[in-house]
Amino acid sequence: MAAMSALTRPECLEQATQFYNCTWVIFDCYSHIGVTFPVESPDSMYQASFAYLRSLYWAVVTLTAVGYGDIVAYSTAESYFAAFWIFVGGIINFGVVGAMSSTISNAMAPHHHYMEKINTLNHVLERMEISEHLSGEVRRFYHQQFTGRKQCYESQLLLHLPDQLCYKISSLLHSEAVKCIPLFNSASNEFLKEVTGKFRHRSYQNGETICLEGDVCRDFFVFLNNSKVNVYFRLRKAPVRALCSGDSY
Repeated sequence: MAAMSALTRPECLEQATQFYNCTWVIFDCYSHIGVTFPVESPDSMYQASFAYLRSLYWAVVTLTAVGYGDIVAYSTAESYFAAFWIFVGGIINFGVVGAMSSTISNAMAPHHHYMEKINTLNHVLERMEISEHLSGEVRRFYHQQFTGRKQCYESQLLLHLPDQLCYKISSLLHSEAVKCIPLFNSASNEFLKEVTGKFRHRSYQNGETICLEGDVCRDFFVFLNNSKVNVYFRLRKAPVRALCSGDSY
């Protein structure tokens, strides 16, 4: 208090220039300071405790803002108003950042779960000394399961729906697959809706048998997602045909 009373305005400005201090007094009391500090006047409301609280306001503004601008809070009422909106703005800012963080975490959750599963799987395979070939097949299965999770969700979605809704959604989801089949190029829209309404997604692993020669045909297969299927005769070991993406059987 005594040191503040003994400090003149030119000295304060000089120290503010050299040591970057006392500037909050100039900013806070500029319209009231005149030629002497308010603390030097007994009638001034800017006592030591009040001036200290006002200095905290300017410290927060300095640290959280990019500049004071042309309009600044000089009076006490203006300072309270500005402090209120700084507080509200901080809450809004943290709320937006929190919402973005939650959204990113939710979007990355399946990938994190997949990586945890793969790490656990690698540990188990290494501990049980499984061969590299078989380990690769297991990892390929989990990778295909992860990349095809959207189709799995689709199957779960259609499982409990009424037939009418099931046909509409399945027709929408598999409209691109139908365009790959030359057999349906001349078909009517009603027929295509009826056919695609019965489409369901299935995943097969490498080496898995889809159907056998001589079986009664109950399913119509459309191969997607870079798939490839070899067709064999029972009496021949070499494949007689290869079905790729866009082919049907």
